[in-house]
Amino acid sequence: MDDTVSKKVKKNLNKNKKHEMLALCHKIAADPRLSLFITHGGMNSILESMFYNKPMIVVPLFGDQQMNSRVVQKRGIGVIIEKNLLNKETLTEAIRKTLQNKEISQESSFIASLLTGRPKKYRQDIARWARVITGKRGKFNHLRLNTATMSLVQYFCLDVIALVVVLSLLMFHAFLWIARSAYSCLTVVKSKCD
Repeated sequence: MDDTVSKKVKKNLNKNKKHEMLALCHKIAADPRLSLFITHGGMNSILESMFYNKPMIVVPLFGDQQMNSRVVQKRGIGVIIEKNLLNKETLTEAIRKTLQNKEISQESSFIASLLTGRPKKYRQDIARWARVITGKRGKFNHLRLNTATMSLVQYFCLDVIALVVVLSLLMFHAFLWIARSAYSCLTVVKSKCD
């Protein structure tokens, strides 16, 4: 940033704001005074927020940020605001919802506990996971695969296989019909010529 612009920005800041040329995201997320993290939905900022147990408001801008923000919402650790809907009211409502929702706070704590402080010894690791499993949280939706709710037809792609087999048989039958028709036409023409 240009020096004159930087000086103007610093001059107009309140006491509770800080101007830095480069702010490291992980240092911001690690600050214990921070109770909510507003991000564009990049993978690094989401991982840092999860690691430091910070609920999120995600404003996806482009690329993979749409998908990342959907994961945040699906896991229940934050709220999405679409960039074209971002204004004072929607931001205020999202902040209120994120900070007052106990489920978001609990889910953030749970995911942070999964990401932080892995023990070095196997006994400690087994004991820690046993505490997590038998702890206050009984559901493990993050471990459940989508295939658990699929029917056998969906799981084994039987509908696709049946379609391919039927189309192949129809094409083979059509080829045989065309070949027989062509052969019979040729034999009729040959017999007329003789």
